[in-house]
Amino acid sequence: MTVAHQPWLVALSLLMAFQGSYVGLHLARQIGEATGLRHRRLIASSALSLALAIWTMHFIGMLAVDLPVAADFLVLPTLLSFLICVLVVGVAVFIVSPEWVSGRRLVAAALFMGGGIVVMHHLGMLALQKGFHLGHDPFATGVSALIGVAASGMALWLGFGDRAPRSLPGSAALLALGISAMHYTAMSGTSLHPHAVEAVGTQPALSPGLLAVVVSVVAFFVSGLFLLTLVPIRPAPEVAVLSRAAPGGLEAAPPRRETRARRARSPRVPSPRPRPRPVHRLLRPIRRFCRSSAKVSSAVSTSCVSWPCRRKRITRSCSTVKRPGFAL
Repeated sequence: MTVAHQPWLVALSLLMAFQGSYVGLHLARQIGEATGLRHRRLIASSALSLALAIWTMHFIGMLAVDLPVAADFLVLPTLLSFLICVLVVGVAVFIVSPEWVSGRRLVAAALFMGGGIVVMHHLGMLALQKGFHLGHDPFATGVSALIGVAASGMALWLGFGDRAPRSLPGSAALLALGISAMHYTAMSGTSLHPHAVEAVGTQPALSPGLLAVVVSVVAFFVSGLFLLTLVPIRPAPEVAVLSRAAPGGLEAAPPRRETRARRARSPRVPSPRPRPRPVHRLLRPIRRFCRSSAKVSSAVSTSCVSWPCRRKRITRSCSTVKRPGFAL
């Protein structure tokens, strides 16, 4: 027995995937410009926003399944699926968060994140318990795993890639479609097998529709809180002009990510060789030294020649002095 979905819950899951992806990518694109404590806060909030978007979309997607009987969700597997999603997305964001993201880092982070999302999906499906068990088509499971890895790589590239498109709504829409495609591809290969004796139980306290609305409101509130507290407030035009103009007429330095992209696009120009100085310029200090030494030597010789003459004048002046009591 194949599964069917309620259309309005499917649309709600797509909306929550888009909203969480928008907030997560918006915060991820500011990591390269931040330093210190703000840098770590942006990494954590971006990873948590993306993980919340992925998990909320999968959870609402499971609630959208039109089951023949009432089903219950076990608390422990549901909580473990959320924690696994947060862990794998956080590690992947931490891997690609440095200033320069190489291709190997991106591929490794995408494989780790995609594999964790697949585990999260099937662990969440195990939380669905009632008078039936679920069967999974291996082909659909494999295709969904490939889509999960591709969606993870696309999310990391859109958030941290230097050549990623700058359109934030378009990037969030692509990521939301990738996440949703992974989930509903896996669900297309899922089949329901009722038990021989259907378990008798009470109806759940919350209907699937009401539970989906509650989860959506909580996820929307958390993502909005991240967006309001971590996005800097834009200054007024007058303040922006004054902040860009420094006292010496200097403008504020561009962000590191834009500087790297500009440096990568600009062609490498070899540094010019220093021009050799002419010979007559190299001999200038020697000429100055010779002139100064000649002046010193001439002054010394003049003083030596004039010293005897001065001595004779002094002796003559002393001999002409009249002493009292003596006749000269």
